[in-house]
Amino acid sequence: MKWMQKAAAAVAAVSVMFSLSACQSGLNWAARIDKDTSVPIGLYIYEQAVAYRSGVQDGTLTTSEKLDGQTVTVSGSDIKATEYLDNEARDAVMSHVGACLMAREYKVSLTDEELQTAAESAKSAYETDKAVFEKVGVAQSSVEEYYKSLSLKNNL
Repeated sequence: MKWMQKAAAAVAAVSVMFSLSACQSGLNWAARIDKDTSVPIGLYIYEQAVAYRSGVQDGTLTTSEKLDGQTVTVSGSDIKATEYLDNEARDAVMSHVGACLMAREYKVSLTDEELQTAAESAKSAYETDKAVFEKVGVAQSSVEEYYKSLSLKNNL
């Protein structure tokens, strides 16, 4: 439980540095951990897509109407579907940042095998949806970051 408190504090501190405005010219990151480390904006966009697919699969979202016209009930309140997807992506990126900070603190790193598996998984996923990824600006390296994050969280 103590590590979760540390992670929450670290994520809260990092969230001050969050910028989720992808409209800014030249923005290529979703969050900065420090001056040398950032989370690529492609990971944020990828997490939006993951939230969308999950929402369609569990019935939270529908594919029969545009996202702009949909609402989602969260904690008893209705919010726009687009806001829901943004919140889900933001939370996922914050979780990634927290995992990175905890890994630094506890000196946990990925093995060569885990890095290779992440790279292979990303390549496969990217090749499957390459046209979509390119259209929305998600690089294969961002998809790889997603798979690295999953492995890192499993190691903590």
